Amino acid sequence: YVQVTNDEGESVTTKVAAKQLHYMPLDSRFLRMYLCKETAMHMRYRLENEDDREVLRAVRRHFCRAAEKVIDDAMYNARISAVCQYYKKVKGDNMSRGKGVAQIYLTEEEYLQTSVDWIVKDMEAWRWLAKRWASDDWIASLKSHRENRGTQASGHRYGADGHYALANRMGVEKGVAPSFMEVYVHAHRGPDPTNPEVLCTQTAKEKMMAYGEEMTQRHGPEFNWWQADIDVEALHVSGGARRHGRYAFGTGVVDYDHSVSQARRFNSSAESSRSLRTA
Repeated sequence: YVQVTNDEGESVTTKVAAKQLHYMPLDSRFLRMYLCKETAMHMRYRLENEDDREVLRAVRRHFCRAAEKVIDDAMYNARISAVCQYYKKVKGDNMSRGKGVAQIYLTEEEYLQTSVDWIVKDMEAWRWLAKRWASDDWIASLKSHRENRGTQASGHRYGADGHYALANRMGVEKGVAPSFMEVYVHAHRGPDPTNPEVLCTQTAKEKMMAYGEEMTQRHGPEFNWWQADIDVEALHVSGGARRHGRYAFGTGVVDYDHSVSQARRFNSSAESSRSLRTA
């Protein structure tokens, strides 16, 4: 038996594993597989079908976004767990989220008196987190975000299933597939349904107007950008590229790999045009 500390900071007794699983290196295994002609013919790291590669890229994008959210949630829960442990271990008070534990900030030394099992395995990382959570800049940023969430108007109404599902529902109701901007406005509609120009937030309206101005500048005043497909180059320019890893809107809809290549071609052509004009 071994004495360990659980998430609540209590010392408990656990059994030693009777069996242990060891992972063998893959390099030698791959080398042996490539030595055989029959198996080497089937060894590939790229999909032959372009449609399959496109689906794989989309799957990876969704996994990356999900992984980022999981990491953010894990870090948030780790700090909350550390605060609860400190109050129970040092002050003898059982804290919970209902008691406002999220708004309690410890010092670096107080954080280090606790232990979150999956982080303390790497003490250097744990010390870095304790220092970050106790810094004035991080606390001020967290308080600012919390205050902003309390003062902002209601957000979008995409629902739990996102842009594509909302577009499908609108298409079923109207009998015609809606454009990207129609879905965007419907999801960000304001309190007055008869006035579609009033959106739920001023930021949502500013993003839409900036995109519309860029589309008009590119395609002319007669172009119906409202019904057109989303223009990745216009979105990239009007929204100031991918700030914080996201577009101004349409992040989950736009193919990032394709948009980057388009934006690079646009930037290079724009630079060439400016060079010719100044020559």
